[in-house]
Amino acid sequence: MPITIDLRENGRVIYAVFVYPYDLADATIGSAKEKELRDKTGGTIHSLLNVAAAGRPPNQVLRAARQGPSLVHPTRGKIAVVGANLFSQTIVQLASKLARHGDTIYFFKTEDEAWDFLRKVIAEESARV
Repeated sequence: MPITIDLRENGRVIYAVFVYPYDLADATIGSAKEKELRDKTGGTIHSLLNVAAAGRPPNQVLRAARQGPSLVHPTRGKIAVVGANLFSQTIVQLASKLARHGDTIYFFKTEDEAWDFLRKVIAEESARV
């Protein structure tokens, strides 16, 4: 399967891996699965998107991305993107700006760095409760 999505960290993080080749239909199916997971879970849910093996994003993925649950769902939180090339970073940054969520996306070279970041965010949120 070119896109896998599951819920991790006790329901606090959507973990998605994109592997080439995938197309807009695959992205739409992945988005629907993410929405379903978010609808079933309460509270803030962050995202870790591993696109290191995604290759170049398919045509029209920007349209799908800017309306994706990671950006527009009420449970949205921080988004950690791993392995994005410059083109992918540009697409993701543009999507976030169009959705007016420019301060929620962070880029990392490794999953370990992304997990460290998200776990720190989750710990800070838990300390406020």
